[in-house]
Amino acid sequence: MKRLALVLILTGACLRAGTLALPEHTDFSILPPPPGDTTPAGLADLSVLLYVQAARTPAQAEMAKEMSHASVFDLNRDVFGDWFRRENLPRTSGILREVMEVTKPVLQAAKAHWKRPRPYVRSAEISPVVGRPGDAGSYPSGHTFGIAVPEFVLAAAFPELAGALDRQTHRMMWGRIAGGVHYPSDTEAGRLLAQELVRRLLQTAEMQRDLDVIRAEMAPFMNKAAGKTAAETQQPGDGARPPE
Repeated sequence: MKRLALVLILTGACLRAGTLALPEHTDFSILPPPPGDTTPAGLADLSVLLYVQAARTPAQAEMAKEMSHASVFDLNRDVFGDWFRRENLPRTSGILREVMEVTKPVLQAAKAHWKRPRPYVRSAEISPVVGRPGDAGSYPSGHTFGIAVPEFVLAAAFPELAGALDRQTHRMMWGRIAGGVHYPSDTEAGRLLAQELVRRLLQTAEMQRDLDVIRAEMAPFMNKAAGKTAAETQQPGDGARPPE
């Protein structure tokens, strides 16, 4: 069974190769530059991290560690259910992977252009509780971007869940701040960059077709979950004739 699941995932990835593209002239200039260290916004960024670090609880440290390796499938089982796994959704997984491949170069170009030093490089007072990323670019947050991109795609497919999906992105944002490896402005920039790039992809016919594929693949699981919930919440005697 595991072998079959792997084949399905790989097949889904192959089917997705090369069908999406961002519109021309899309680059990181859609974001403002990061705040300078001595500006009010830059000083506030550092103050927030120092405050969060001073008040950080063991539970918050564990949450930060969890967020450092959480995937969109890990986070969104809280939204959709335990069935929300790559092996159950090979086509959806392939689409989300391709969207990341198409958008990630914009993120990488932004990091390379601004080269914002990490908080712990700027100040020896910052002590991260998660692994220190190998790259020097703190702005925008790559972890936030990597979760926000698929979250915005899923929100486009299921608008009624947009609020719940966005909360998962904010969990990741908070994890990177609590972990001591990103400023608040880094995480918000990662979220906003993801939002704008997905918005542009959604203007293409290919992405709209992909949303239909996602909905169709997830529908049997969602319908089954909805039916189970309805059965569980039905009260004994529902529909019976009331006593006279």
